[in-house]
Amino acid sequence: MIKKFPISIRQLADQRAFTLIELLVAFSVFVVLALFTTQSFFSILQGRSKTEVSRIVRQEADYVVSVMERNLRAALAITSCSSTNISYMDFDGNSAAFSCQNVGGSDSYMASGSARLTTSSVAITSCSFNCSPPTNPSQVTLSFTVKQSQPAAGPRETAEISVSSQVQLRNQ
Repeated sequence: MIKKFPISIRQLADQRAFTLIELLVAFSVFVVLALFTTQSFFSILQGRSKTEVSRIVRQEADYVVSVMERNLRAALAITSCSSTNISYMDFDGNSAAFSCQNVGGSDSYMASGSARLTTSSVAITSCSFNCSPPTNPSQVTLSFTVKQSQPAAGPRETAEISVSSQVQLRNQ
C-alpha cells in the first residue's frame, strides 16, 4: 500500500524557495540589529563605570569637606594658616592641623595631622586654604580638586571634582 503525502511532487515544484538576494538582505538586517544591540550594551556598561568612578571621587571629596568643616567650625582658634596648611586649637585645647600633601604628585592626599583623610584611590590635584582676616581669622575658605588616581579603562571613565567651602569659626 502506498501512502499518499498531503503535498504532491507537483505542488513542491511549484513552491518557490528564498533567493540568495532575500537571504543576504535578511542576514544584513540581522547584522545591523546585532551591532546596534552590542553598541548599546557597551555604552550602558561604560556609563555605569563612569558613574561609579564619579561616585567614588565625590564621596571622597564630601568626606574631606565634612571632616574639615566640622573640626574648623568647632575650633577655639586658628593658630597658623598657609595655602596648604591650617593649624588650629581644637575644642579640647589640643593642637591639630589639616594639610595638603604632595599636591599634583602621584601620591597626593589630604591629611589631618599625620593621618590620611583621602584614600589612595583619589589624588589631590590642587589645594588652597585661605584664612581671613590673616591675623586671628574667623573664616576659612577651603578649595581643592580631587581626581581618580588609578588609571581608568578609558578617557571617558575618569572623574575630577572641584570643591570649595567657606567655614565660619563658632568660637571667635
